[in-house]
Amino acid sequence: MLSKTTNTPSSAISSSDTSSVTDPSTDILNAFAAVRHLHPKQLTLLTYLNDQRNPQTPTHTFPLSYTHLHHHTGVTIEHIRRNGLHRLFASGLLSVAQQGFGGTIYRLHYDHHTLSLVLHKVSPRAPQAPLPQRLDSLSPQPVVTLQAELAIVEERLTLMKQLQESRQSLRRHEFLAQLTPYQHTWLTQQAKAQVDQQEGMRFIRDRFAHYEAQRTQLIDEWINRSDYGQPVPSSSSITPGSHHHDSYPERL
Repeated sequence: MLSKTTNTPSSAISSSDTSSVTDPSTDILNAFAAVRHLHPKQLTLLTYLNDQRNPQTPTHTFPLSYTHLHHHTGVTIEHIRRNGLHRLFASGLLSVAQQGFGGTIYRLHYDHHTLSLVLHKVSPRAPQAPLPQRLDSLSPQPVVTLQAELAIVEERLTLMKQLQESRQSLRRHEFLAQLTPYQHTWLTQQAKAQVDQQEGMRFIRDRFAHYEAQRTQLIDEWINRSDYGQPVPSSSSITPGSHHHDSYPERL
């Protein structure tokens, strides 16, 4: 259970206690990445917490106890205490701002609109946030629908994944270019040996795709190992009939 601390006056929590202003689209992307893999019970908790913001300090909730959360969400106290809140903390969605006998005040790391937007995508039962309107402009503003915003989020996530994979592919190419033919052979032999030793693999005749996937995984592993000064072993250090050598360090 979270440890209790001395309850300070509510004035100690200022509405100015907010993170620096960032691009809204970046916030949506980050929030969507954090929310999309949550358990339905954790989504229920987050949805309720998002609606329990204190109007005077919108980044913070009212004081809430486990019993209160249980009665208003239907999630068991055991899950709230052991899994629900801790997963939300680990995902970077909220943190504890203050604890006292009246309950815990949570700090939400994304604004109400952003969380409502992504929660609506991953959980249709979550309430839909009203889209912000500019009241200081006399010219008509384009209407952006929820579906359009979510489509933009998914498109940008796809582009981010493609960019990440492209960067990793380039890193593999540069890494392999520095290896000797014997080191290339060692990677290939290790990949084949590890696949062949997998349970049930003897029933698969064409294992080429498995060999290639395992080789790619080994390359990524040795890219990380090389950052610590570990060189890729050479095939010349492997004796016939052996797939492992004393110079090959244990897997991290």
